[in-house]
Amino acid sequence: MLSDIQSIKDQAQDELTKQDSLKDLQALKVKYLGKKGLLTSLLKSLGTIPKDERREQGRILNETKVLIESLISKQEEL
Repeated sequence: MLSDIQSIKDQAQDELTKQDSLKDLQALKVKYLGKKGLLTSLLKSLGTIPKDERREQGRILNETKVLIESLISKQEEL
């Protein structure tokens, strides 16, 4: 799961830096953070991993979510 998180993080950073319209940013926000988004689906699957790994992976997922949200906000301001 950690490799999935890292690839989503890298992919989101790459895509977000290339977007310039608000419509495209909204689409990316839905893609990663929406109800059926990539990051959201990983957050929902936390219950299926062993308890001893859950805390660390949950922390990393939340940090990634905050990073993506901040990148989106930063791009919206431009």
